[in-house]
Amino acid sequence: MSGPLDGIRVIDCGVVQLGPTAGALLGDLGADVIKVEPPVTGEMGRGIEILAGAASRIQTGGSHFEAWNRNKRGMTVDLKKESGREVFYKLVGTADIMLNNWRKNVAGQLGVDYETVKKYNERIIYAYASPWGLKGADSEDQAMDFAAIARSGMAYQTGGPDDPPAIFISGFADTTAGIMLVQAILAALFVRERTGKGQMVDTSLLGSMVAGLERLPVNSMAHSGMVMPRRNRTNMGNPLWNYYRCSDEKWIALAMLAADRYWSSFCKALGIEELEKDPRFRDIEVRSKDENSQELIKKLDEIFATRTQDEWLDILKEHKLICTRIQTLPDLLSDPQIIENEYIVDYDHPTYGKIKTVGFPWNFSETPPGLRLPAPQLGQHTEEILLELGYSWEDIGHFKEQEAV
Repeated sequence: MSGPLDGIRVIDCGVVQLGPTAGALLGDLGADVIKVEPPVTGEMGRGIEILAGAASRIQTGGSHFEAWNRNKRGMTVDLKKESGREVFYKLVGTADIMLNNWRKNVAGQLGVDYETVKKYNERIIYAYASPWGLKGADSEDQAMDFAAIARSGMAYQTGGPDDPPAIFISGFADTTAGIMLVQAILAALFVRERTGKGQMVDTSLLGSMVAGLERLPVNSMAHSGMVMPRRNRTNMGNPLWNYYRCSDEKWIALAMLAADRYWSSFCKALGIEELEKDPRFRDIEVRSKDENSQELIKKLDEIFATRTQDEWLDILKEHKLICTRIQTLPDLLSDPQIIENEYIVDYDHPTYGKIKTVGFPWNFSETPPGLRLPAPQLGQHTEEILLELGYSWEDIGHFKEQEAV
C-alpha cells in the first residue's frame, strides 16, 4: 500500500542536513523525491565525513548521508549550464514541490529562484530554509546547526547555573528546521488543493529553534520577564522531577510534574512514609524551597543507590508513578518499546547489508509510510528520470557531452 503522499513529486536541492531531512520525511510519507546534485562532486552532504575527519565516501555518502537521503532517487544536473537549466525547468513542470536551503541569493544566481521557477509551474510549492530568516541585517550571513543552537538560547537551557553553554553533538536545529519546513509544505499543499494556487514558503534555523524547541522558555520570558532558571540535579525545585543513580550505576528519571498528586504513593513505594507529613516536605510549596529540596534529594540519592535500575522501575510502576530508565544511544537498538512501535527497524541495505535504521514516528491506518529506497548513489537515476521527462537516448548523450548532467 502506498504512503499518504503517493503521486506527489518533490525536487530536493537540499544540502547537508536541513533540506535533505525535509526531503527524506516527504519520501518516508510516499512522495517521489528526486535529489538534484551537481555532477562529479555531489552536494556537500556526501563529504560530511571528510569534514568530520573521516574517510571520503562521495558516491554513497556514508551513514550520515544515508540517514538524510533515504527514499529518494538521485540525478545530477549542472545548473550553471544553460542545457542543465533546460533539464531542470522541464523537471519543474512535472513537480509539486521544490525545496532548497542554499545560501540567500544562490537560487537567483543559478536561475532557479521562485519567480523564475513558477514561470514553468504556477502550482509549484517552493520551499526555502535559510540560516537566520529572509529579513534583517544578518539575513545573508552563513550558519550551520551549531550556530543556530548557540544564537537561539538553547545552549543555555541545559546544565547548571554556573556551567558554560552546553555542547550539542547531533543536529537539533537542522532536524527541527527540516520538520518545520515539511509542516509548511504540507499546509501549502492543502491550500493548493483548495485554491489551485502554488506559493513560496520559508523557514529558518533560527526561527525553527525559537518556535520549536525554545517556545516554552522564550514565551515564559517574553510574557513575564522571568528567565527559566538553569538547574543542576542537586538543586531541583521539584525532587520528583529529577534523575537518580541506582546501585548498578544506571540512572532513572522521575517525571512527576504534579508532584503532590503522587507524593503519598511515592513515599509508600520508597518506604519513607515518615516523610509524607514532614513539615519540610509535605507539599510542593515547602518541598521546593532550596534547603528542603536539597535535603530531600540527598535522602533520595541514598535510597535509590540501594537497588538496581530494573528493581526500582518495577517498584515505582507498581505504584503508578511516572518514571523511566535513562538510556544511552546503544540502548535504543534493543528497547522493546521502540522495536515494537517500529521507531527503529531492520533494513536489508544493498550496500551495507542487514542494518538497523530509524523507522517512522507516525502511523497511518490506510496509507502507511515505508522504507522503499536507500540513499541514491551520485547520479544513480539520472538517465531513468530523463527518459521519464521524454528525452531520448540521443538527447541524453548530448547532455553528457556538454557535461550538463
